[in-house]
Amino acid sequence: MNQAFAIVLGAVCGVIGAIPSAVLFERANKRGTNHSVSVGAGLATTLVSFLLLSAAIYVAHLRARAYEASFGIATVVAFLVVWGVESIRGLRAVQGSASPGGKDE
Repeated sequence: MNQAFAIVLGAVCGVIGAIPSAVLFERANKRGTNHSVSVGAGLATTLVSFLLLSAAIYVAHLRARAYEASFGIATVVAFLVVWGVESIRGLRAVQGSASPGGKDE
């Protein structure tokens, strides 16, 4: 395994680790459908994300110690990029029609 492959694989794992919570967030973000979203579901998706990311970093530790840091950093960066995008989407959904076209009236 080389460093570029470790970085790409880490980024993929970071995105996969963010998917469970992001799907729940998107369900909560849709108007009128947040009845299926609960604190328990949020905790479950957080636990699933944590376990997936922890397992991925542990496997990287066992299989490619030389590239463990590159893999881990790429994983965290990809995870945070997904949540950065989701936070912007959430902010836009909250603002919605209050500021059409991005201009305050």
